[in-house]
Amino acid sequence: MRRHRLYLLVGLALIVAFWIGAVSSKGRATPPSDQAPQIRIEEASAGAIMTVHYPGQDKVYVYQSPFLNGPAVQCTYVFTLGAPGAPVRRELCGGL
Repeated sequence: MRRHRLYLLVGLALIVAFWIGAVSSKGRATPPSDQAPQIRIEEASAGAIMTVHYPGQDKVYVYQSPFLNGPAVQCTYVFTLGAPGAPVRRELCGGL
């Protein structure tokens, strides 16, 4: 009988703890920072292509085959973004 009460109390305590956690965490999710880089990796015919966008800089960095050179990854191109509809400039980074 005592064992059943113990299990009941432990189960009730777990339910209350989960409920308190659920109630206290509502509305606390934060969106990612505007300055956080956005990374995208795609498969291409010549290997993988990784693009990194830093919203604060308005630039997109392109890395061709980033996983072949180990930790020393060189940028291939950098695209400078302007106003919507404006031309996009592409410059070499030195990774070719």
